Amino acid sequence: MAGQFFQFSTVSSDGLELYFFDLYFVRPGGLGGMDMWMIRRSSVSEAWGEPVNLGPPLNSEYDDAKPSLSADGLTLYFSSNRPGGHGVFDVWMCTRATVTDPWSEPVNLGEPVNSEFDEIFPCVSADGLELYFCEWEVMRPEGYGGGDIYVAKRATTDDPWGEPVNLGETVNSTDYDSCPYISSDGRLLFLHGWRPGGPGQEDMWISTRPSISDAWSTPVAFPAPINGRQIDGCPGISSDGSTFYFASMRGGGSGIGDTWQAPIKPIVDFNGDGIVDDGDRDVLTSCMGTDESRCDIGPMPWGDGIVDEIDLEVLTGYMGQEVHDVTKPASLPKPFDQGAPDVEQAASFNWWPGSSAAEHDIYVGTDSVTVEDADTLDTAGVYRGRQQVNEYALPEDVLPGQTFYWRIDEVDADGVITKGDLWSFSVADYLVIDDMETTEPMWNIWWDGWGDPNNGAEVWFPESNIALHGGEQCMYLIYNNTSAPVSQVVRVWESPQDWTRNSAETLSLWVHGDADNTPEPLQIMLGDSAENVAVVVHPDPALPLSDTWQQCSMPLADFAGINLAEITSMVIVIGDSATEEGGMGTVYIDDICLLPASTEGQ
Repeated sequence: MAGQFFQFSTVSSDGLELYFFDLYFVRPGGLGGMDMWMIRRSSVSEAWGEPVNLGPPLNSEYDDAKPSLSADGLTLYFSSNRPGGHGVFDVWMCTRATVTDPWSEPVNLGEPVNSEFDEIFPCVSADGLELYFCEWEVMRPEGYGGGDIYVAKRATTDDPWGEPVNLGETVNSTDYDSCPYISSDGRLLFLHGWRPGGPGQEDMWISTRPSISDAWSTPVAFPAPINGRQIDGCPGISSDGSTFYFASMRGGGSGIGDTWQAPIKPIVDFNGDGIVDDGDRDVLTSCMGTDESRCDIGPMPWGDGIVDEIDLEVLTGYMGQEVHDVTKPASLPKPFDQGAPDVEQAASFNWWPGSSAAEHDIYVGTDSVTVEDADTLDTAGVYRGRQQVNEYALPEDVLPGQTFYWRIDEVDADGVITKGDLWSFSVADYLVIDDMETTEPMWNIWWDGWGDPNNGAEVWFPESNIALHGGEQCMYLIYNNTSAPVSQVVRVWESPQDWTRNSAETLSLWVHGDADNTPEPLQIMLGDSAENVAVVVHPDPALPLSDTWQQCSMPLADFAGINLAEITSMVIVIGDSATEEGGMGTVYIDDICLLPASTEGQ
């Protein structure tokens, strides 16, 4: 979906209508703040059509977001901060007589669902008896973290909603949990969480229950590559369980964030030999009448709680097919595949474990063919052993200019090996200060001007969909000097950094602007442990206008009066406080490095 940041919300029971909303950056053609949109298709085998704004009265000049469609398609729940609510954000609903009729005027759900606090991102169950939602900025006092998920229930669809209940500390964490979505059989709960334990900055999680009368389990993060290094959230699923939908900021999209989809298939290779055959049929048959979860594959891909003829029928449909589980291999290598880490980064490897990995076989060498072909009987020193942790430190010296190849084979609890991809990297002869590849929110590392009227800088989510300079993401920085004197972001190091090591002579960073930006000078301010400060101004104020990556190089010798071996802060400033009124724009910043004498342009 073309545009800036569009979040999946809900899909109709027949799979022919998909609803989403724009977040942070509104799509042209909307009515105000966040708007709700819909796309259609004539059959589930057809491509989606062009997005259509739901229009008034659903959308308004305010923020209207995260619609949830009832199973019969006749009721739409959504969150809005329009007037007439109990808090800033409330849950609203509208109805229609048939799926071809227009929507009614939205009605606030009222108490007890809505309150003086914020209620957003509703999701109604297929039977219409459970309504899940989460909190926004104004939280209910009985919560567990920075935002919790609640559920309100009712006995029949004609009854009013009951008092909302917090899902408790089993589901909710001490961090922010949001965007609940319940499967049509009521046994899976998807959510978007900022909690640790996943591969990215924000990840998608799943909680399960044996039946709708049971309690929810502790959520588990989706494995890679479903979750990636970037932000993944707003998960959901088609009513037949065949398609997974989600929003992601990963590369390969059209904007900062896009709606993605992926097929869901049951795991039918029970014996792990890569093909569905009689051996798998024997395994399933031996589990008939039990609740063995690995053989419970129908009618939904996650089963129905009992192994029976339905599961055998599903298995039969896959007989003779080769199976490739994309979650089994190791993934998300660091150093990045075909990357250029410095000598310090290159000595330490880590990766995201495969979904069934109990141990890892590690292969490292400087010849690609040797590493690709090696096995555990290797005598050339490529095989580095088997271990349980998903990180490895190279024991040998790493030198600039070297190219390394490495591979991680995953070993499951039964000893079955999944061979990994061949990865490589070449060691750079510069030192990396910040390659912007953090898995934390960027604004936690580079402090911006949020809430400060004297600082017009805002650091947004890491960008991964422009032509990156290197790696998988860069800093997305908005500057607005129309009311603030300057825009600046600062990074602070608790332990002083030695910027004289490796014979460094030049500070380098890469900047990508936009032709629509206002020209503004770029300044770099460095501070040392004795609180001395030095400032260097880039000579070209038109730098923010470049729509290609430009290297901004500043000799370290120009930062006079500070101890370069004791650097504690770096400030990137856009604008000049002496200017009466400045401009605004967006720039991307990447790969802040220290260069020795001969590496200008890298």
